[in-house]
Amino acid sequence: MPADVSTRRAKLERVLTCVLALFALYTIGRFGIDQIRPPGMVPNDYQTFPRMAERLVTGAPIYRPDDPSPFKYSPTFALAFRYTFFLLPLALSWIAWCSLSIAGFSAATRWLWGRALPLERLRGWRLAALLGAFGVFHWHGYIEHWSYGQGDVIVYALFIAAVAARRDWVAGAIMAAQLLLKPQSAILLAYFLVQRRFRMLIHTGALACAALAVPAALYWGPRELVSQLGAWKMCLARQSVEFLTGNLNQSVAATLARWSSRELVTVLTPAIVALGGALALAATWFCPQTSREPRANARLAIVTLLFYAVVTPLSWRW
Repeated sequence: MPADVSTRRAKLERVLTCVLALFALYTIGRFGIDQIRPPGMVPNDYQTFPRMAERLVTGAPIYRPDDPSPFKYSPTFALAFRYTFFLLPLALSWIAWCSLSIAGFSAATRWLWGRALPLERLRGWRLAALLGAFGVFHWHGYIEHWSYGQGDVIVYALFIAAVAARRDWVAGAIMAAQLLLKPQSAILLAYFLVQRRFRMLIHTGALACAALAVPAALYWGPRELVSQLGAWKMCLARQSVEFLTGNLNQSVAATLARWSSRELVTVLTPAIVALGGALALAATWFCPQTSREPRANARLAIVTLLFYAVVTPLSWRW
């Protein structure tokens, strides 16, 4: 790369980093530091976690499908939250979760921008258009995300961290952690499947199984672990039609069900997931092996994120 192009690219990267930093500071101020107030100011969805941890401490069942906002994460995640964020006061634990989300989002987006975009050709109106589009099209989704107290940007950050990891076992460990956070993020493994990184996929499966079994078995014992896994499975399976087809859910299955009959969502959801899996397998089988060139790599990651948003049963609009 010529010296002048390299210098211009470095300047643009600094500009983009500053934009992300300003966005992060605003979001922390709006949803982090601003929340050092009574516990009622902590978003409702986030309060699912400390409520679960309180039940875990007292020995009460943590998987209750009839709760207004039931806990649907893995037993391993329950233990991890219990011995980390739950040790903090509620408001401070929300600030820590929110700040971690913002840091992950900023780092992941910075990585994607730096590799997927032709930064050396961005100047003048092109740069202004990029930053303007970023603000216009994204701000409402992020505000809504943190207003509800969600963790989807952590899933996004973990996926980009796995994409950026050079070693298969590191990428596998990151994706295993992601699967324990949200099982539906298994759809994102399509990226590594299309790249034919089969060793990495084996690492992911092995580490996810180990992380799911070992800590929980040590805490509960093997027999109780089986019971917890069964309760978790039942909680995931008992998704009401109203929940799956609400307007917040922008997945293909939910949209088609709203256009036709909402009850069809129970048929459309597995059908769309199966179709997505078939498409990923077909792309792996018929397409030539993808390039490991950084820009192609990053753009494939973006396509995979869009693929995830279309296929996942719970594609929240943020």
